[in-house]
Formats: sequence, C-alpha cells, structure tokens
Amino acid sequence: MQSRSYGVTELRSHEGCNRVSVRLASRPAARFGIQTGTRPAAWQYGVMVVPRDPLTLGGRPCAIAASVQLVGDRWSMLVIREVMFGNHQFSQIARNTGAPRDRLTARLRSLVEAGILERRPVREGARHEGYYLTEAGQDLHHVLRTLLAWGDKWAVTTPPLRLTHHDHPLELESHCATCGEKVDDADVTEEMLTQGWDMRGRLDEVLTEVRTEG
Repeated sequence: MQSRSYGVTELRSHEGCNRVSVRLASRPAARFGIQTGTRPAAWQYGVMVVPRDPLTLGGRPCAIAASVQLVGDRWSMLVIREVMFGNHQFSQIARNTGAPRDRLTARLRSLVEAGILERRPVREGARHEGYYLTEAGQDLHHVLRTLLAWGDKWAVTTPPLRLTHHDHPLELESHCATCGEKVDDADVTEEMLTQGWDMRGRLDEVLTEVRTEG
C-alpha cells in the first residue's frame, strides 16, 4: 500500500461540543497519534475528540457520567461487543444486535465521532469498509468481560456463551496493580478531587440541606 503524508490545512473548534475538526490535505487511512496535554486524542478521518471537562456534566463531576454519555445507551455496548467478537461489517452488526438499521446507523456514527470505533477497509485493497475498535474502544474489553460475568450470575438463567483463558474458563478477579492484593470492596474508599464536592454531594447544597433540616 502506497504511503502518503497528510497535511493539516485548518484547525477549527466546534461551539457547544467536545470536538475539534481538522481539515486534511487527503483522507487518512489510519489513526493519528496526536497528544492533547498528557492524554491521547482519538482521530478518525480528520476528527479529533478531546476528553470532556467533568465540570460541564450535570450533577456530580465523574468519569462514569462522561462514559455513560458515550456508551451507555441501549445499543452501543452491543455494537462494541460484536466488533470485539470480530464482526466488522454493518450487516453482521445489525443481524447480531437486532438493532433497527436507522438506529444502528446513528449509533455507529456517534461511536466513530466519539473515537471509540474507526472505519477502515475490511482488508487491503477492499472497496468496503468495516468498523474497528480504536485504542479507546479496545480499553472497553475488560468492561464487557466484567458485564458478561455479572450478567451470567444475575441476568440470565443459563450462560449462553463462555470466555476461555488458555485451556480453562476465564474467572475474573480484581487485583491492585500497586500492591498486588485482591481488591475487596471494604478496602476501597472514594475521594472527590473536585473542589467544592465531597461524597455527599456539592458542599454548598449539602450545607443548605443541613441548615434546613436543623
């Protein structure tokens, strides 16, 4: 495959959204490794998605809230599941998720714009493109595995599929990468890093409630 260089001709921010678009001299065939501060930005055909400021979210500033906005709807995780299973074409994803085609089209577009999926030819020289996980999308593997384990225990009568690790069924267990200990809920504490908040909520609102109740 012939390599090409792609020149940035214009950088433009989009008012009211969390995206910066870059007009390129030619359509890229692969993601670009661009750094924004200390965190990687995701690129797809000239679109760079910047991580969202948690202070702009409604309610408690939290990465969970930001993540749910990207992948928390009915179809997104099922789409990511199918791509993770190796089904990259629209027809395969539609068949295996049961999503209405118009909903699926919109969801695929939003996942590409979010930098979770990217479109590229299904093989070298092919005319048709498929959907593939970006680095951010690949980081959802362990999320889906954990959700699958939870569902096997609580949501289905009989597990309909199984994950295998080498020659045995996969059993998930969380360990702290720093100390190596198994993670027990009793040993985990939460701490708000955002000024003006603690685990009860926004401090000014908490104090108002305390005064009212007092």
